[in-house]
Amino acid sequence: MLGAYPVINVLADWNKTHIFNPTWPPHARFHIAYGSVIAWSAVAIAIWLLWRRSTEPEVGVRVALLVQLALWTPFLYLTLLVPGTSLSLGAASPVVQHKIAGVVIEPQVVIAIIFLLLIAWGYRLASRPIAP
Repeated sequence: MLGAYPVINVLADWNKTHIFNPTWPPHARFHIAYGSVIAWSAVAIAIWLLWRRSTEPEVGVRVALLVQLALWTPFLYLTLLVPGTSLSLGAASPVVQHKIAGVVIEPQVVIAIIFLLLIAWGYRLASRPIAP
């Protein structure tokens, strides 16, 4: 599950609509690439914490949960936190938007919710005591 974010990030952002978009200022392209590398690094650290030998394996599970929450939850609130931002690519978007009860739901929000549900399920499974 942790490895999904870097893959989706490369598919969604490392193309002509984002990082290689000639209309974006170079500094904006730097920031999205920088953010990607930070996210990939956080995922690598969380995976290492999950797989390492430890007397406290629950620490790795909790860190993996926190990393995934940090990566996926901004899709739910960032546009409200930073006015003028949008998840939509507008007319350049190859993806169709959906409306639910008159509210536009971007595909990224749907994907984030699906992953958050899977993350909650995985955390619940990982947190169960192991029967002797």
